[in-house]
Amino acid sequence: MNRWCTEVDEPKCGEELSKEQYDSIMQEIVKNHRFAKGGRHIKYIDPHWDMRDGMCFAIQFRGLFGNGRILFDGRQSERSMSDRIMSWLDGEDDTEAKTSK
Repeated sequence: MNRWCTEVDEPKCGEELSKEQYDSIMQEIVKNHRFAKGGRHIKYIDPHWDMRDGMCFAIQFRGLFGNGRILFDGRQSERSMSDRIMSWLDGEDDTEAKTSK
């Protein structure tokens, strides 16, 4: 359980992204999901870093997919953000991620 979980929270609380996990995801995006290159066609990436612990607690991808935006937040799921993002990049839908235009 990470620092975002408290007794008043819902029991959902996944693992945030470490720098190493973030780097691995970026390598996958550059290789297979860059804008106009195939895959998810990701154009912009907006990570949200907490500098108190150096962890990425949320990350938004923008591009040519679905509604054009998807936000993965470590507080939305019991699954780790890394697992959820990599599954999404592999083509699965993430029902816990937030989408918007």
